[in-house]
Amino acid sequence: MSKQFTSEFIMTGDLPMNVTASSFSHNVVDDRLFDAGQDVCDYINLRGGFKIVLWVKRGVVMDQGVDQPNNGLPYNAARTTVQSGNLNHHIVRIIPMNPERIDLERLQAIKFDVTAGFRVN
Repeated sequence: MSKQFTSEFIMTGDLPMNVTASSFSHNVVDDRLFDAGQDVCDYINLRGGFKIVLWVKRGVVMDQGVDQPNNGLPYNAARTTVQSGNLNHHIVRIIPMNPERIDLERLQAIKFDVTAGFRVN
């Protein structure tokens, strides 16, 4: 999940400076954040879902069929690569498919409230 997606759709603002990763370790805060994310995704999915903008690139791997540096060739010899069989997907943006169907006040109300979210009652 990107910072942009999180700030637009999951949380009401930036995390306080004193929040660390351990603040989310299997506790009430972790549950609240997960529930808010689930509620936001459910809300948007019921109104047309998400549009995911991405680009795809076929990766490269070392050619196992030829000698490579440190395997019989000098360390500064050129490495031989071939195209990978795998495609790498790079997500650029996730946005609602039908933004006109999203009530921004309702969306804000179901987001994780960072001002109250780290207080455990």
